[in-house]
Amino acid sequence: MSKLHLAGIVLLLSALLSGSCRREELFTTDPSAKLSFSLDTVLFDTVFTGGGGGKPASITKQLRVYNPNKRAVRTTIRVAKSYSSFFKINIDGIPGPVVKDYEIRGKDSIFIFVQIYIDPTNSLNPFIVNDSLVFETNGNVQDVQLVGWGQNAHYFSGEEIACNSTWTNDKPYVIYNSVIVPQGCKLTIEEGVQIYSHVNSTFYVAGTLEVKGTKANPVVFQGDRLEDDYKELPSQWVGVRFLPQSINNKITYAVIKNGIVGVEVDSVPVNGIENLNLQHTIIRNMSGAGLVGYTATIKAINCLVYNMGKYSFVGELGGNYTLHHCTFSGYNNFMGRTDPSFYLSNADYEPDGGPKTACPLTYDVANCIIDGSEDDEVELNTSGTGTITPSLRYCLIKQKKDGVVPAGQNNILNQDPLYKDFNKNDFHLSATSPCINKGFSLGVTIDFDGDPRDAQPDIGCYEMK
Repeated sequence: MSKLHLAGIVLLLSALLSGSCRREELFTTDPSAKLSFSLDTVLFDTVFTGGGGGKPASITKQLRVYNPNKRAVRTTIRVAKSYSSFFKINIDGIPGPVVKDYEIRGKDSIFIFVQIYIDPTNSLNPFIVNDSLVFETNGNVQDVQLVGWGQNAHYFSGEEIACNSTWTNDKPYVIYNSVIVPQGCKLTIEEGVQIYSHVNSTFYVAGTLEVKGTKANPVVFQGDRLEDDYKELPSQWVGVRFLPQSINNKITYAVIKNGIVGVEVDSVPVNGIENLNLQHTIIRNMSGAGLVGYTATIKAINCLVYNMGKYSFVGELGGNYTLHHCTFSGYNNFMGRTDPSFYLSNADYEPDGGPKTACPLTYDVANCIIDGSEDDEVELNTSGTGTITPSLRYCLIKQKKDGVVPAGQNNILNQDPLYKDFNKNDFHLSATSPCINKGFSLGVTIDFDGDPRDAQPDIGCYEMK
């Protein structure tokens, strides 16, 4: 072999080895190197009408993954729930659920194609299907959420509800990322409608809400978890919140359960009548409070509020509250509490940097049960400068502290209301209850069940049969 030929081979090998080393050097192993993404959530917001049988029930979505680093990276990409997931991925023709050590050049990007395979007619599916794409890069773990609808339903995702619309009982209504009834618009919800809200979702009302449930077919607001363990579990969603300027709201025969604050009403009514008229409604299993008003006007008749983490009722920053024939049970089976569950206050409104505003408080609490696990279940905060016009009469109240419940108002203190079966949340009155025939006529002719009240009505939301 000639010296020239040998020298050429040596130079070629040297170049190949040198190139190989430079290629390795193009990949960073820095543990601080991270990726960025075009989306934090890949949402399949199509309402499915078919599918199953191994065919995709949705369009293909794409996620763009960026490598902002100067050097290339190797990342392992996987679907968190692997082969049991409803979601499938494909990267440059490579199917998932795991693609190992995929190379992304420096300052470059790739596309990941995602589909969801699901039968939307299967009632065993959750309403909202969750998974995630996990990216492991040099020891860093990042993820992008995958979300899709699992059953045929009406779905709302962080949006305004159509103005002056009506929800009928044809399919469930599922809320993801909250909804709002816009100001100047009305939403009517017919009897029997089932509303399921995802975690951290709130049902906001800036306009008007009318809930028209019936005894046989109440409207139900609840979390979206369908497993048995979640049927009576609080904190699954936030609750129903009526915003300032909301008017003419009415809820009849509803169940509002398993949230954080069941119903919250904010600010002085703008048209001279109550912000909310609430009748024949159950609020239960809230980790925070059941019914809350801030300088609001609320009228509640024949309502049942129980199993609250903290408060059954709050009237804060003044307001005007009419509560007739309601049962507030301040016990719960999931957390301890030490404060009274029924709270009224005329505290002044003091916005940051603004002037102090007096908040008058007027309340008429009559023919109600206010019971609970504490010795004192009623607290009246009179620290504000607003006037107080009180009326607390013909109620059964758990209260040992003097000066809160006025004397001479025919209230019954510190007696067991003797429900039919408290352990099974049956708050009907037993035959020996001290509440029987101890109320007075308020013009409320029927009880929670729609049964007639007599001329000497019972205290609480139920009339003894």
